[in-house]
Amino acid sequence: MNSNLKNNLDNLTPHDHKYTVRFWKPISSGFPIIIGFGFSAWLLVKDNGTIVEKGFILAFVLYFGGLLVYILNRYLACYNQIIEISWADDTFYFGDNIQINMYKKADVQQVLICQPGGVKKVHFFYAYVITFKDGSTIKFSNMLISEAEIINSFPDDLIRYGSKSPFWML
Repeated sequence: MNSNLKNNLDNLTPHDHKYTVRFWKPISSGFPIIIGFGFSAWLLVKDNGTIVEKGFILAFVLYFGGLLVYILNRYLACYNQIIEISWADDTFYFGDNIQINMYKKADVQQVLICQPGGVKKVHFFYAYVITFKDGSTIKFSNMLISEAEIINSFPDDLIRYGSKSPFWML
């Protein structure tokens, strides 16, 4: 383990929560897509219909398969990310298995939550963009931490909902 990471982990307060990406998170968030892909693939194999019917079912297989590839790609891009955050503490840590950095909540200018449609609804995929006062940003998805944890960890006046699609944010 990197000594910088180990030192930061040793300095955590008891109220800090460490979040990492687990494989079950993309599986559970993509469960409707997995069902759609599986059902479409099964229909493609079992159906003895015309070429038009097969083509229609193949379009669904490709659509759901593309979404599954995207979710897997997002998982592989962030599987080693770590965020350690406390509701009460004024610092948080973000990084990967190699290097984790300390950030101050007082330096945060905005926490942008991007979700499909840009409105606060129930969706399975969110992207978070934390912008600091110096212009730097960190980006991660809800495969790492839930929306509720982000909302509880930062002051309400910093939270914004964005209209950009989260699929292209990361």
